[in-house]
Amino acid sequence: MAITHLASQGRMRGEVLVERDMDRVRVVLSGVLDLAAVPLLRAALLAPVPLHCQRVEVDAGGVTCIDDEALAVLFAAVPWTLAAGARLGYISVSEELDILARSLEVEALVPRG
Repeated sequence: MAITHLASQGRMRGEVLVERDMDRVRVVLSGVLDLAAVPLLRAALLAPVPLHCQRVEVDAGGVTCIDDEALAVLFAAVPWTLAAGARLGYISVSEELDILARSLEVEALVPRG
């Protein structure tokens, strides 16, 4: 298993941890995901999916705040992953992200499981 730890620049407000196995990628998000975190989110969620990867799991249970730019990357990851032949699912979603997805009526872009 390869683990890549990315921390947002500046005040280290948000963190992105990527774990890669043979058939799975797990992305753990925590803290404040703002404009400074967007390059990290893109690197983790919009990068080419490994050849034998069938599933991308996102653990967003530790997200305390998220802005529009970071949210757009999370939403874009769903069709990106499907186009690559894998499936994206959230194994944990913070209350902040859950409320935001429901208020925007885009729950389908935060698929559970």
